[in-house]
Amino acid sequence: MNFRVPRMLLTRAARPALVFVIGAAALFSAQTPAKAEITKLTLHRRSCASVTAYVNYDGFAEGTAPYYVAFGVDSNGNGVFGEPGEALVYSRIKGNVGSSLQVAARVNFTAVREGTTVAVIAYTVDSVGNALSPQLGPISYQCSQRPALDPLPADQSQVNPSPAVVAAILSESVEVHEGAAASTKVIGGLGKGQRVPVIALNERGDWALIEINGQQGWILWRSNAYLFGARANLPRVPNYEG
Repeated sequence: MNFRVPRMLLTRAARPALVFVIGAAALFSAQTPAKAEITKLTLHRRSCASVTAYVNYDGFAEGTAPYYVAFGVDSNGNGVFGEPGEALVYSRIKGNVGSSLQVAARVNFTAVREGTTVAVIAYTVDSVGNALSPQLGPISYQCSQRPALDPLPADQSQVNPSPAVVAAILSESVEVHEGAAASTKVIGGLGKGQRVPVIALNERGDWALIEINGQQGWILWRSNAYLFGARANLPRVPNYEG
């Protein structure tokens, strides 16, 4: 059995910005998203390899503490934020409940050519991957090697960008299988430190459908990788019972 998810699942309409998963041991959470409010995403010192981003946080989050503001970058113009080579940075919210504050992050990404359009979004999550807010942005700028220092104000357009889900490989050698089971054909391998896009999970949530070298395959991720990005809203594929 070789289930293939159409590439349309990678488009911005198919994967709304939602979730951050901390660590390979963090279990899938089906809880109803809690509420938090972030406003006024602004960009300050920005170049072709980094940007400093700020949001205002209202101090009232529900869910499982600690809470984070996620800042995602799209530097290749495909509308997907936080792919390998781009950046998806999580800034822990350290203020007291009920206290509004400003949350900032210095976001570094793989350097791009001068004049490239770089876009940034922000959203909030709790420690088990529940979305706490809609995303802000994207705010875009054309980069230069000499950093721009003037604040770039919040963008008011209504958009639905798509942060990528990325698997960061922890083990020295991870087999990529044709199906979501160790009994299926091995079609490739991944090494420690590699980062690959994740397209879907099986219903149990222990196997991840990834894209590598233009093809799709499955990895047993729980013992072999961290998953970063919109994991809780990935499409679910029936468990392999071959």
